[in-house]
Amino acid sequence: MFSRRLDNILGPASHVLGTVTFDGLLLLEGTLKGALVGRGNRAKAIIKGCMEGPVQADTVFVEGTILGDVTAQAVVIHPRGVVLGRVTTEVLHLEKGGRIEGPLVVPPPRAVAEPAAALSGKKTSSAEAAKARLLEQTSRRPAAGA
Repeated sequence: MFSRRLDNILGPASHVLGTVTFDGLLLLEGTLKGALVGRGNRAKAIIKGCMEGPVQADTVFVEGTILGDVTAQAVVIHPRGVVLGRVTTEVLHLEKGGRIEGPLVVPPPRAVAEPAAALSGKKTSSAEAAKARLLEQTSRRPAAGA
């Protein structure tokens, strides 16, 4: 799954109560009741066990169960993965069999979130270009019943 080594491992027999803060790549196979907080933009968490509480990292891979909110740049939910809570992410990959039971929040891309840059006449972001292409395609379609 990963070309780099695991920096942090909470094995299947681990039962942790409290907040776990980590850098790099973390594998949770046991149980964590508390918060999981990744530091830095390279913090990746693989949840194979059971997590009760909020998860925050750059990337979160869910193969087990999370009972809490997930906030990440990217979230991947594998076939047996379950999130019971709010998922806030810019990128979501939900495999067949994976589940989210709670609201999904997709914030605007960072390039679009900077209105000053958009108004300054700088190069168009990829999101703005995609929106323009979509509007152009829909304007070319014949009207219904025509």
